[in-house]
Amino acid sequence: MSSIANILLLLMIYHMLTSYSYPYVNQRESILKLLNELGEDPPRVMGDSTLKADIDTMNQLLQCQSNESLLNMHRHQANNKKLATLLRLYADLILVLHYSKNHLIASVALKMIEITMKNGLTPAAPLSFAYYGEICINVWSLGLFNVSRGERRLPLKGLPLFD
Repeated sequence: MSSIANILLLLMIYHMLTSYSYPYVNQRESILKLLNELGEDPPRVMGDSTLKADIDTMNQLLQCQSNESLLNMHRHQANNKKLATLLRLYADLILVLHYSKNHLIASVALKMIEITMKNGLTPAAPLSFAYYGEICINVWSLGLFNVSRGERRLPLKGLPLFD
């Protein structure tokens, strides 16, 4: 069987297992097992010094980007099913971690934004930025927003919803 067929089979099994009302622990373990099958490292806990260093590095990378360059990033190849599956699994994992092991969320959000910055925009890219923004604001008070001064990097004027 090809690797794409294996990935699709694993994804179908995952959705079959999680479509029933399994406890969050079973869902978390199922997702982590699938990510392991895809060759991904397990999430790091928040106290990990390398996690903090990686988040600082990502913050510097994002702060050097202009708004236009972030909004105009290239789109990934539509036939890259592994990338789409990987980001969807990470997004589902964050949802489960909110209710079970929220000390792992920072690591998963960082992984999502790293994948997005490396491979370009995907359907899950907005979730990548949202989850990463959540950890920057709530955990380290760093990142794209300066909460104390009320500054935003992305101006809301000019966007259709805020005119």
